[in-house]
Amino acid sequence: MARMTYLVSVLIGIAAATSLAGAADVPQDIKGGKDHPLIRRYEGAVLAEYGYKKFDEYVLPSLPVVNNSCSKGKTIEGEVTHLIYVMPKDRSIVEVVRNYELEFKGKGYDAIFSAADEQESHACGRMEAYGGVPSADGKNRFTIYRKTMPEGESHIVFFAAPSFGQYVGPEGKFSIKDQVVVQFDVIVAKPMETNKLVGFVGAQDMADQISSNGRVSLYGLYFDTNKAELRPDSEPTLQEMATLLKGRPQLKLLVVGHTDNIGSYEENGILSQRRAHAVINALASKHGIAKARLTPVGDSFSAPIASNKTEEGRAKNRRVELVER
Repeated sequence: MARMTYLVSVLIGIAAATSLAGAADVPQDIKGGKDHPLIRRYEGAVLAEYGYKKFDEYVLPSLPVVNNSCSKGKTIEGEVTHLIYVMPKDRSIVEVVRNYELEFKGKGYDAIFSAADEQESHACGRMEAYGGVPSADGKNRFTIYRKTMPEGESHIVFFAAPSFGQYVGPEGKFSIKDQVVVQFDVIVAKPMETNKLVGFVGAQDMADQISSNGRVSLYGLYFDTNKAELRPDSEPTLQEMATLLKGRPQLKLLVVGHTDNIGSYEENGILSQRRAHAVINALASKHGIAKARLTPVGDSFSAPIASNKTEEGRAKNRRVELVER
């Protein structure tokens, strides 16, 4: 779960008396980082930190402030992008913040939460590594923006603070004295991708492939090496197979076991046949599928779909196929 918009492990606000020996100016943009399409970069700013999750949870800060921290508010989900920019030295926090206020208003965003004072702003946007030390001039700014779009809501969590110390980030320690630092957390509502488990095929995909190709290869049925007992983590695929068969009561299938070419052809033939039997027995005993609808076949390594010279190829060849009969 994404943290509540704290600038974690990024800034250390250190009193002016603290030595900055060995700290250089912030260099070029962080490697691999990029601007978000919803956020225009301030002229002359450097992207100092970047993070991206295709799908994650994000807890919006809320009031009241308790023990110098904002409370946890609404949890939202979607694509989460984390950006931290260091502004040019000659730009004030007032100038930076007002530019972005105008930008977001012009794009149709509403400010759904703005810190009322320095305490709230610091509590909701403060940086843990920053040690909880407020800015020297009390001008921290924290606002949450929201916009409803056809594909769903997008939120921009905005925090700006004048720095008087060092930046400690992925690419080292840098002086950022008298420079404004701005964080954006951008959360765009998007559905989570499903069926992403390697080897997992759902009931509808099984039906579609059988209709198109007469067969479907399954990689979610797991056996230990040289064993024919199904492992417990095979259950999700067994459940999908049962759903397929119950939804199409006239469907009859060959359950075909395939192996790689490690070992003799005869031994693998016996092993693949036993594994096919194990699948049928599990469907019958746990899911009520009539055995008469299923025929076990052991194909050994007679029908590879990849080279057995590499582990990747052998992994593709170790499979169970359902073939319409």
